[in-house]
Amino acid sequence: MDYAVLSLLYVSTAEEILTIVLMPSAFAHAVLTSLEELFRDNKIARAHSLEAEFHNFVQSDQTILTYSQHLKSFDDALADLRQPVFEDTLVLTMLRGLSEPFYNIATVIKTKASFPEFLDTHSLLFLEKADLKITEPGSCTALVVTTSTKQASNNSSGHSTGYSTGTKTTNIASSGGNNDKKNKGKNRRGGGV
Repeated sequence: MDYAVLSLLYVSTAEEILTIVLMPSAFAHAVLTSLEELFRDNKIARAHSLEAEFHNFVQSDQTILTYSQHLKSFDDALADLRQPVFEDTLVLTMLRGLSEPFYNIATVIKTKASFPEFLDTHSLLFLEKADLKITEPGSCTALVVTTSTKQASNNSSGHSTGYSTGTKTTNIASSGGNNDKKNKGKNRRGGGV
């Protein structure tokens, strides 16, 4: 029976870990105990690492939903490592890491008489996003402009159209006066604003 357990351990454990815990003429119990101690030692270091990552996590360009999911996954992982995060700490970490458009609502939430739970805070932030009409990353529309390499004809007023030969710069708007001469010169050289 011992050989069956040992062969199962050899097949199911990564080679790098086996080289650490493998002992000559070891019984299955000794190998299992070594594996357990190795993972227990890593548990404390992993908990500290996750805790630091959790407290330094910021929203940046993530959506409120994605940001909340990441914070909740940190919370769950820390709970699995027997380092649970208190609800107030989870909410305060969420508020502290918000991006600039949410600073005002974060201040309002922090000053409430009864501190909201994580899900309530998520709902308030989601409503605030809708009120501010903040677009989600990845949902922006883009305008693609291509330029012609042919010389465009000058219009009758003498203003530059902004197109020039061999350049990829398009300067559609040109005001009158001395700026026209400057803009025409820049467009011929491939520069411009």
